[in-house]
Amino acid sequence: MAYFPLSAVSLYNSRQLIGPENVKYLSVADLHPFPTLTTAQNINYTLAPPSLLLVEPNPIVKKFNDPQQTARFLIDLNMDQTRLNELATTMGIATTNPTTPTPVKKTQRIQTPSSITPQITAMAQALIDRQFFLLEQPSRIKPPRTGPENQPLEPYTHRLATLGPHEEPGYVPPQVTKSKTEQRNDDIGEIRRLMKSQNPRDRQEAIDKTIKSYAIDMKGVKFVKYNDALEDNGITSKNGAVEIGKAAFLTASPGWLGSTLGHEIEVHIQEQALKGNWWVDEQGTAMQEVQAYDYELKNAERYGLTKEEIKELRWARKDYYLDLNDENKALVSKNDYSVYIP
Repeated sequence: MAYFPLSAVSLYNSRQLIGPENVKYLSVADLHPFPTLTTAQNINYTLAPPSLLLVEPNPIVKKFNDPQQTARFLIDLNMDQTRLNELATTMGIATTNPTTPTPVKKTQRIQTPSSITPQITAMAQALIDRQFFLLEQPSRIKPPRTGPENQPLEPYTHRLATLGPHEEPGYVPPQVTKSKTEQRNDDIGEIRRLMKSQNPRDRQEAIDKTIKSYAIDMKGVKFVKYNDALEDNGITSKNGAVEIGKAAFLTASPGWLGSTLGHEIEVHIQEQALKGNWWVDEQGTAMQEVQAYDYELKNAERYGLTKEEIKELRWARKDYYLDLNDENKALVSKNDYSVYIP
């Protein structure tokens, strides 16, 4: 970055450009070479008054807004007190403990401030108030060659330093978390995509994701798998094995698939098989199917079922209910599925 000497610019013209409020920065003291600051990342900055912006073509200016971050930036420059005093003098800020520098032995470490002092606070405020600017100088250091010797080195292009709190050491970007509703919508969309697939693996993945998305209780379940040869919605064995068939995927409705899984798992397994109520004759089967469809209708909101899906469940329940004898219909009216009359 080339700097034009201020002596080459008319002081009168400069005053016209920046206004009388900044004339104090155009004194003879501003004509001396401006100090250069180097960060731990080997980024060089030149401390300059506002007047330099008039003669510097397209300056890359580092801006500061937060006092704590600005002060931390100055501390991280790792300057000793003598260097800080020189910088403070340039900025018109009182120095701290001015002492005559003494030679430093190779085994000694230069003491640098580790906390935010009043001097650093004042210097930081001067940068925030735009009394002084830091102009970035493009680095001329090429990255070291890595990899095989015959691998050509990519041309180096200067990358501008980004501004903001993420420059600070140890800064961890905040994680963007989705709300439960947003995450649920994403899950439902992914399940619907998988259900549309004819690939059995995708349909199995849809089943697994549906169980998780709708928090279906898996107590007593041996396994749940997709059966491409099963035309019905699902079938369950007394030992806890559940198979889901093609009918559960016809409309690619995650809610319908979830309701079907609940029908098989949370009713046929947990309310019937685990409680010893596993009936296989005509009246027993009808009784237990009515219980399972009552469950689905009661949980229609949980699974987000449509009006058409609810209507279909009611028709299925009615078919089984009409097969019941009067004694079992009376038990159903009492919501008692613990016994049945053969």
